[in-house]
Amino acid sequence: MANYYTDRDNYFLQHASEIYEYLSGDSLSRYAHSSLLNYNNYDEVSLRIKEVTGYRKLKDSDVNIATISNSVASSLSSSHSSDIAVGYFLVSDGRSTRLFFGSEDNGFENNLRSVLPELHIRDNIRSKVFCRASNYSGIVTGAFRISEDVVDTIMNAMEGGEMMVAILAIPADGISYTIALSELALLSSRYNNQNNTFGNNGRRQLPDNFPGNRRLLDFLNRQGDRFSEDGNDIWETAIWFTANRESDRNALGDCLVGAFNRADEIQLERAGCFYINTNGFRNGRLHIPTSRYRNIGYDLDSNLIKGDLISYMTSKELASLFQLPLYSHSGIEVIDADITSDSMRTFAYNSSGTDTADSFVLGSMDESRQPLYVKLDAIQRHVLVTGTPGSGKSNTVKHILEEVARANKNFCVLESAKKEYWELIGSVNDLQVYSAGYDALPLRLNPFEPEDGVVIGNHIDELMYAFSGAFDWEDRIRMDFKGLLGYTYEKLGWKSYDEAYKYRGRYPSFEDLMNNLYEYSDKEIRSSSEIKRDIEGAIYSRGRDLRSGISGLIFQNGSDSRTLLTGERLCTGHNVVELDDLSTDAKSFVLSILLIKIKQYIYRQNETSHLRNVLVLEEAHNVMADIPEGTVKSSKSITSTYFSDMLSEVRAYGMGMIIADQSPSRINQSAIRNTSVKIIHETSDRRDMESVSYALGLSEYQESVLPTMRTGQALVSLPGGGVTSRVNVQHSNTSVKNVACIFCKSREFCCYERVKNKVRMDADTVLTIEIMLTAMYDGRRIREMVDNFATKHRLETWETLCALGYVLMQSGSRGMREYRKLIYRYTGGER
Repeated sequence: MANYYTDRDNYFLQHASEIYEYLSGDSLSRYAHSSLLNYNNYDEVSLRIKEVTGYRKLKDSDVNIATISNSVASSLSSSHSSDIAVGYFLVSDGRSTRLFFGSEDNGFENNLRSVLPELHIRDNIRSKVFCRASNYSGIVTGAFRISEDVVDTIMNAMEGGEMMVAILAIPADGISYTIALSELALLSSRYNNQNNTFGNNGRRQLPDNFPGNRRLLDFLNRQGDRFSEDGNDIWETAIWFTANRESDRNALGDCLVGAFNRADEIQLERAGCFYINTNGFRNGRLHIPTSRYRNIGYDLDSNLIKGDLISYMTSKELASLFQLPLYSHSGIEVIDADITSDSMRTFAYNSSGTDTADSFVLGSMDESRQPLYVKLDAIQRHVLVTGTPGSGKSNTVKHILEEVARANKNFCVLESAKKEYWELIGSVNDLQVYSAGYDALPLRLNPFEPEDGVVIGNHIDELMYAFSGAFDWEDRIRMDFKGLLGYTYEKLGWKSYDEAYKYRGRYPSFEDLMNNLYEYSDKEIRSSSEIKRDIEGAIYSRGRDLRSGISGLIFQNGSDSRTLLTGERLCTGHNVVELDDLSTDAKSFVLSILLIKIKQYIYRQNETSHLRNVLVLEEAHNVMADIPEGTVKSSKSITSTYFSDMLSEVRAYGMGMIIADQSPSRINQSAIRNTSVKIIHETSDRRDMESVSYALGLSEYQESVLPTMRTGQALVSLPGGGVTSRVNVQHSNTSVKNVACIFCKSREFCCYERVKNKVRMDADTVLTIEIMLTAMYDGRRIREMVDNFATKHRLETWETLCALGYVLMQSGSRGMREYRKLIYRYTGGER
């Protein structure tokens, strides 16, 4: 019997080094930096994820680290008692590195809020945020207690890449923990009693020079002290690291191992880095390996074997890894204890929104380079976009419209000045462009034709807002003109209480109105002949202006009703209406008529809390002019109030309006107040600066930034976003490859590439184009030249229009407006 115990102890002591390697995890070092296993056996972890977007740190960095660690340890102890899983995540998407806590309760948040002056948390984070950087993965093993900053080092290493660190932990089984402690005590006792042997010869001394004896004893004693000191809270922990590129994964693993080993206080189980071929993060699964990598031997209890990818940590050790950074990163703002809201940090550092299916990226935040997300439904609460010429205002609106179209929502742009939005045809394939000039689909309107279902008397009232706003008539003229409208409708069989229905009868035209003017005056106007002549002259002169020139083309009598723009057509699909060719008064009138038609159609739709249509009103002051306090009430002020009130009314029907203007001080201030998203580009005029400063609640210093912003940079205020952000707005994708797309009937069957291969850009082609441009106002000659050109290049009929646009953009020497006019002449002015 004595020989049995002696042999057993001798065998145990002779293999002390191997036993130490198993218990400490060093036996896994042979697999370091190589793929270990294809792990398909996992414990699923269900967590509620919360993002830490910022906090105000304590003055002393060491105290900051210790305070957070103690707070987290308290949360972990409570979670362990409740058998709750926990998680800690660092996620980089190449633009920002974000930090998350995960738990099944609110312990982390509540405890951190109790010790930190300011803590900013974002709730309702979905696990899909962890899916994007999971092509390659690995696990770090070991047990560490860290009292210095390592998270800043790790976040710096992750910057610019698509990577993730995920620390997941579940409470260890209590029975297994008790067995493990018993086995530790047994091993320590066995070693300490190695001097005692048994046999017929009595007690004898065994040599104390077996390799690794002292190291094993030291390890066993320290392991026992570690568990007894930190209590019974033991966590089965998986320290994952993932990346979309293998080289990034490898570099991140090395960074973690180096940071943990360098900062570890106990130096008991050193960090090791192992690559895993499979993981479930890409499918949104949070998991811990359950399979064990073992090689049992040397009379050891299997519970003590460290030969697996799980790290066994106490709550204090795990808490030391759940750190908050000491410095700001592009994903989390750390405010110094001495910084106040009026000092260094001027604009928001962190994005107030998250990437969801119903949101889009407006741009990157200037302070942190984080993407600023805007929910589509926020547009339904209306948007204000302002800025001086060249500041990037139009680009911002175009970018928003591209995202609206991408989300399969309708939009309509009413463009009062310049012709820029037609360029959206490069990214919005079904865009329809209507123009008051001779360079797009013809704009045709009958102001006196309401949308179906509108009461005639109500339509007359709305027409009065359009006429009054454009011409600022005196009250007497307004009342007599309203009477003339009613008289003209009645002569065509329409009573003021009738509901409009286009198949019931003909609607009035300007021609009818002018023909009835003198008859109505003789019958209904009860004034002196001199006053009657003044009234007749005022009405006639305005009617004559609207019946002549380009306005006359828009309102021409006898236009086919199928070609008229209606509210339904404007609110269906994607449309741009260009009014730049009109005079100021005519522009204001046409704009008002279009708004009336849109409003009448929208009011026939069901109410909804989600965005359905977007209406862009460029140079909004044309119909929503500012009315200074104390101003005498006028017809223009009444009209401005009417259209400004549209913002609060159409929202209920799923329509969001984008109010765009170079000068916010010229817009009705109630309209500005009714916008929830405000995007302010460079502004230098003092009145404009004061207007937007008041609207955004800017400090004096923030206001001073307005005239210094770069092109494309803007101050952005979002609903519920708190602090104003300074944002670099994304560029819209509005490169136009072919100007002829405006007139093309079959863009869905684009023949552009085929045309490029057929057309030869030789000297004859260039000469032909120059001759066409010289004769661009002669439609007949242009058509002859284009037909000859098509014959020469063997173009099919449906390819000719595309080829004309292609060669114009390749070799022409004029601007886009001239090219559009030439193509308009070729098409005969019709689509």
